[in-house]
Amino acid sequence: MTGGPVTQVRSADMRDTAVDWAKRGFKVFPLIAGGKTPRDKAFYEIATADPLRAAELWTDSITGWPQPWNVGLLMGDGYAAIDVDVKGGKPGMGSLAALDLPRDTLTVRTPSGGLHLLYRAPRDVANVADSDKAPSPLGRGIDVRGRHGYVVAAGSTVEGGRYEIEQDTALADLPPLILDRLSAPRERLTDTQAPACDLDTPEALQRVTAFLCAAPVAVEGQGGDAATYQLACAVRDMGVSEAQAVDLIAEHWNPRCAPPWDGDELARKVENAYLYGQNAPGAASPAVDLGGVVDLPRPAVIVSKPIVRFLSDANAAVRPTWLVKEWLPREGVVLLAGQSRIGKTFLSLELAGALATGGGFFGRPVRERVGVLILAAEGAGTIAPRLEALRLHRLGGIDATALPIAWAEISDANEIGAIVTAAATEMQARFGLRLGMIVVDTVAAAFSVDENDAQLATAAMKALGKLAGDAGCLIVAVAHYGKSDGAGVRGSSAWTASADVILAATGEISEITGEVKDRKLALTKSRYAETGPIADFELRSVNLGVDEDGDPISAAIVRPISASAFDPHQALYLESFAGLMLAAAEATPDGRKGVPRELIRQHCYGEWSDSTPATRKKRFARIEERLIAGKHIERAFGAHGVEFVVPAPPVTPATLF
Repeated sequence: MTGGPVTQVRSADMRDTAVDWAKRGFKVFPLIAGGKTPRDKAFYEIATADPLRAAELWTDSITGWPQPWNVGLLMGDGYAAIDVDVKGGKPGMGSLAALDLPRDTLTVRTPSGGLHLLYRAPRDVANVADSDKAPSPLGRGIDVRGRHGYVVAAGSTVEGGRYEIEQDTALADLPPLILDRLSAPRERLTDTQAPACDLDTPEALQRVTAFLCAAPVAVEGQGGDAATYQLACAVRDMGVSEAQAVDLIAEHWNPRCAPPWDGDELARKVENAYLYGQNAPGAASPAVDLGGVVDLPRPAVIVSKPIVRFLSDANAAVRPTWLVKEWLPREGVVLLAGQSRIGKTFLSLELAGALATGGGFFGRPVRERVGVLILAAEGAGTIAPRLEALRLHRLGGIDATALPIAWAEISDANEIGAIVTAAATEMQARFGLRLGMIVVDTVAAAFSVDENDAQLATAAMKALGKLAGDAGCLIVAVAHYGKSDGAGVRGSSAWTASADVILAATGEISEITGEVKDRKLALTKSRYAETGPIADFELRSVNLGVDEDGDPISAAIVRPISASAFDPHQALYLESFAGLMLAAAEATPDGRKGVPRELIRQHCYGEWSDSTPATRKKRFARIEERLIAGKHIERAFGAHGVEFVVPAPPVTPATLF
């Protein structure tokens, strides 16, 4: 690998870059920050030449802040790119010199020293990836990006450096003699275009992985091409998408081949299988309709298991795998129950933040960072601001685009299967994480059941247990307590009888004033661990800015009451910082958003008006030192030496809690 570290880019610059390329007439779409991989699998569907839409793609929907995505230029629909490769000594420049190509066209220099020559094409052309087994028709080291292909736009930065415009001029036409040497893109057959079932389910990925680990390998000179194509068709029929097929084959099968396929060659073999396979993707999958929870398929059995076990058998002792050590297992159904107004939803979001960052939950370590899906049958409109408050106050200001938490509003339990499948696929694509927890808030509303009906309660909890097993994740079902904590979970005892774990949130609620005191969280049932109290907690309001009338906007977060919690002065500093980040944030030279330190100082000094100037100064300095040491904030400098406070980057998520 060549080049130094990725140059820090300003998010606003990348948004401007995307808009500028859209104004040139190119369809743009986001690539991952600092990389060349599309942020979205269906990038060719979201690509746009509308500058306003491009600006939206590079803007965080919650905060309105620009995002640091690199920019991809979609080819096809009148555009084509000649990609001249010189990496590893490839002779792209020599091959280019031998081609009768007009050089007076928009040209981009790549970080590796190659070129992207952009042309207008009177017809769409197929993508070409030059390799030893499939040499490019335009010469060695010459790739072609046509329909559904793309190049990285100038202005983007990767580890090797920055893509720069070398020649900024109007696009030339791709000559007829070159077009004659390039084939037309092959369209997918209409009868095989639609999948036979939902793709990339956990059980499908499990089946395919086991199949690839045992499948015969391809050997050069012994029908390796045909063997690879047939293997890709089999994987296709088993119910995975083309992108997942490439990744799984590359990881579990290709290294054993003699010799292994080049990455581009392998991708092309898989593409052909998906283009010309006789069956629809998933045609050989045992999966059934995922539209309803009751019909979710059980995972396929890959390895047979003994009917009985004895203590002397290996692995006979069942040891749970934890998500939150000694409290929450990796898989199962947790009932998060409590009285109205006690903060059940806020507790579920606190847990979601812990799992999504790999931090701790009430002091207990999280064993695996996972994606989280919140299914809101009640109060879906409040989730975004509450997550924003959590992000700003409890997660060290982690970038919203790096937070693997998704949510959806549900009104029918039959929607759950499809939503979970889509969320699991997107979570893997965006963050490389499995979907590890699903919150159902509330379970009675989600299933539209009478809480007192034991049969319906049992059916709902069994459906959630099946979903947990099928998706291989933890389900957190939010439920109501009766009027007092002594009344337990409202309705039938079937709710508690069916749960693997129960987290109970209780407190003293005044029915006259609505005031809530003495909030407590406890583990009241567990199939795996000892039960008992966890901790006291409170809800703290976080300022999110002001509305169109100038009135403050706020949301609450959970604050555990323990020795490790922030003291009141630290909490004041962080609350001031969170509010000012929305109301008065500015860009620093390194592209981050921050708040002038002087504004935070003025706000804190105003709250400490009863202290002496010397006391306020020492207290402010001491608080900053501790928050910086705890990796909650960082100091930065702006133009003319102005000091800024910026969120600490979430490099080590466990340090955020």
